[in-house]
Amino acid sequence: MRIAGVKLNEIEHVLAAWGNVDAEGACCEECGGEWHGGFILRMRDGTIGQVTGWCDYTGWGCLDGAGYEEMPHGMDLFPIPKGADENPADLNALLKNGSDDVV
Repeated sequence: MRIAGVKLNEIEHVLAAWGNVDAEGACCEECGGEWHGGFILRMRDGTIGQVTGWCDYTGWGCLDGAGYEEMPHGMDLFPIPKGADENPADLNALLKNGSDDVV
């Protein structure tokens, strides 16, 4: 599946990860609401990038979207959202496998 066009083997380290469900925007009690989140990444070529995405209550594949942007020169780092998991060990451990998958 290709969502944001980032190859996992191009990512050196996940600097931060976050995800939130907007229960207030839910269409009904059963749906749970829309999800949105993202990752701040240090790429193997030294650039810093950010993947952000969203999906409706049905999950990926119905109503969803994602994108990738590189940090503009002169910025120290993308703003890290409140409550983000900084340096998520589980995601960084997965990167050591050298997968060719694309997100």
